[in-house]
Amino acid sequence: MAEELNIPTVAYHNVHYCEKKKNILKEIIVANEGMNGVRHFLYKEATLEESKDHFAALPPQHLLTKEEIIDNWLFLNDKYLIEKLIFNYPQRLVEKIKEVIIQQPPLNYSNTESIKREENDLIQAYTQRTNEIFGEKWPTFVKERMEKE
Repeated sequence: MAEELNIPTVAYHNVHYCEKKKNILKEIIVANEGMNGVRHFLYKEATLEESKDHFAALPPQHLLTKEEIIDNWLFLNDKYLIEKLIFNYPQRLVEKIKEVIIQQPPLNYSNTESIKREENDLIQAYTQRTNEIFGEKWPTFVKERMEKE
């Protein structure tokens, strides 16, 4: 219909993690109770009784490869239309977007007295705890990490 009305339509997918194997992160989020004991909206889907793998019913939300995206749109039975949806129209959209430059002011809270006090308190607490664990002579990796932090 959009094609008939000459409205460019763009194919996209909802990415929650980059690699397919990282779906475990989404499963953990869905399996756990949220704030105030509220379950994730996909929890019911994931815990269907007839499902052996409770999370097999969850939609894949990894970053799809070009081939996977094309496979998802094969139901259209039109190679030319699929090419437009996946490649041509998105490229046209990108060309219309001007360059975006994000300029954030540098954050510098170290000038205020309260921040300096809190920073010193934090340094003292970490130094004390590190001394409790390692004694006065810290291993090199600990010393480097403390200096970095």
